[in-house]
Formats: sequence, C-alpha cells, structure tokens
Amino acid sequence: MVIKFINGLVSNCLNEAPPPSGIQVSSQLSAHALCEKGLFILCDGVFSQSSSPAASSCLLIDENCSLVDGLAKKVKASSLLVAEALAVREACSMADICGLVNLVICSDSKVVISLLLSELDPHSEIESIIEDARRIAAHLNLSFEHISRQTNATVNFVVKADAGGSLPINWVSIVPGHLVLLLGRLACS
Repeated sequence: MVIKFINGLVSNCLNEAPPPSGIQVSSQLSAHALCEKGLFILCDGVFSQSSSPAASSCLLIDENCSLVDGLAKKVKASSLLVAEALAVREACSMADICGLVNLVICSDSKVVISLLLSELDPHSEIESIIEDARRIAAHLNLSFEHISRQTNATVNFVVKADAGGSLPINWVSIVPGHLVLLLGRLACS
C-alpha cells in the first residue's frame, strides 16, 4: 500500500498535479525571497539511461546571490528520483561539513521535497537517502523548500555540465561565464 502511494506520488508530481492530501509542500519561493533568508543551498540531480552518468550538485549561495561554495559529482543512481534525493542529501552533508545551521535547502523535485516534509516512511528505492537527509536536517535545524525549475537553473547548469564532462575542475574558484550569467539572473529575479 505504501509502495502504491509512493508510485502515485511520483506519478502525481511528474504530471504537475497537487500532492495527495496529508502531504505538506511548501510554496515555491522566488530567488529574491531565498536571498532575503541569507545563505541557502540549491541542489539538483540528473540521470540518463542512455548517455552521460548520473550526477548531483549543490551550490551554497549567499544573500547577494553569489556563489560561496559548491559541489558537483558523479553518482550511482538507478533513476532521476534517486539522483535528486542524493543531491538533497549532499546538500545536507555540505551544511553539516561547513557547520551551517538554520539553512534552507532548495530543490525543484516535488517528490523528494514532499517525502522529506511528510511523516510517512518512503519505503522505496530512496528510503535510506531520505532518512539520512531527515536525520542531518533535524540535527542542524535545516528546512526544505520546493522551488521552480527556473529558479533552480543555476545548479541545473552545473549538474548537467558535470555529467557531460564539461565542468572545469576549478569551477568554484574561477566561475565559468555562463554560471556567472545565471547567478546574475538569480539575483535579479
């Protein structure tokens, strides 16, 4: 029954339908609203069965919508859902490693954010990933927000570039031009 619920949640979220009753999903925050909160992390995952490997990325952004730190790595994932969940868990780990508390972690995955905010056990291929993220978030008082794909475009560029092998090794210290442009758009939205 829970597996059926999870499959229904995945199906509903992929079709942009509202989540089932009893699941709390935060409203989408604009980039401007995020920047007003101070430091926040954008995260995203990609998965393709045919081409590049799965990857996850996290960007630590400050109140000026400037890049503070980032992480991009290839991951082993069996689906986009797993890649997205891994990205959120990496964001939680990044906050922990950096000693950050009361931070907002943002993803454009309605399914992952819904599962993180619900009291239900996910009982799916991402159960342990969700539980890890919840445990870290509780320890650091982190919160999760669903954001639009447009707001998440900055980290989406990073994760796709990494998966495709075109992200420079020093991308955090010498920010690629396209990423600078996307950060500028983030600050203006």
